[in-house]
Amino acid sequence: MAGEKQFEIVVVRSQNSVKFCGAATPVNLVFALAGSKDEQTPDFLANWMKVKSEDDLRNLILLAERARKGDI
Repeated sequence: MAGEKQFEIVVVRSQNSVKFCGAATPVNLVFALAGSKDEQTPDFLANWMKVKSEDDLRNLILLAERARKGDI
């Protein structure tokens, strides 16, 4: 993604399903993360590839260090 301070979570829905190579069942929903180079954590991809369980993957995403926009 070009520029700086750009980060998006993109949600894609397919009403007809998409079959990914090697997947047992087709999917209807895909989440994609996209960010400019300055928003990328150097170890994120390496850590992403190392996780062994769904819980570890969830924690990697939810607990990743990142800037927050606005007050919650």
